[in-house]
Amino acid sequence: SFSAARRAAVTVFDHAARLDMANPLPRLAVARWHASRNDFNSALDAVDQALKRQPGLLDAQMLRAEVLESLGKPDQALADYKKVIQGTPNAWPAHLRLGMLAQRTGQHELALTSYRKVIELEPVQAVAYNNLAMLSIERKLDLAQAQTWAEKAVALQPSTPDYLDTLASVQQARGQLPAAVTTLHKALGLAPERADILFHIAQLHAQLGEKSMAIESLRKALGKGTFAQAAEAKKLLAQLER
Repeated sequence: SFSAARRAAVTVFDHAARLDMANPLPRLAVARWHASRNDFNSALDAVDQALKRQPGLLDAQMLRAEVLESLGKPDQALADYKKVIQGTPNAWPAHLRLGMLAQRTGQHELALTSYRKVIELEPVQAVAYNNLAMLSIERKLDLAQAQTWAEKAVALQPSTPDYLDTLASVQQARGQLPAAVTTLHKALGLAPERADILFHIAQLHAQLGEKSMAIESLRKALGKGTFAQAAEAKKLLAQLER
């Protein structure tokens, strides 16, 4: 089986590591295997062994930070990403992961700085543009720039519904409600199963005073089962049906 083959591969890598104690790559391979199985403690042990053999190995440094994230140790992961960047300033994946972790932990200035660095180093990374736009929406700052970033993300990856959803949120925040509805229908066309997009469409219809269309979208959203905004959707539907 595939699983048995993977276990056999780990045995081979273990043997290779014992044969060449200075080579970090077999330990790194074992670490990746453990991480793929969500055995993050074993992955951390293996990647630490790889880094003992070659402390500056970029792939191992990145994997260590990612494993620490998965272990729920954001402060240690942040420190590791910063260490990677200190040693390899142009490593855009480290800037991106640092930005995403900083955003999740509420460190908005660090996230903004990190994403800006990503687009300086690797201008085709749509996620950095998208996340910059999201941060601007959350902070209600520089919405014109946020729209430029959101449009860039969509231009780079037009088939990603979440990027269209971000663009619609910027358009909504700027009062461009009909444009936001159009954008969201594009997103829904790409992901018709997404109840959250239908809910966002319903909110816009309600804001535009299009009550029947809002009710229709809410019923469709709620008909798709549980989703994060389901309670909010039920509340809005009850208000509109009064």
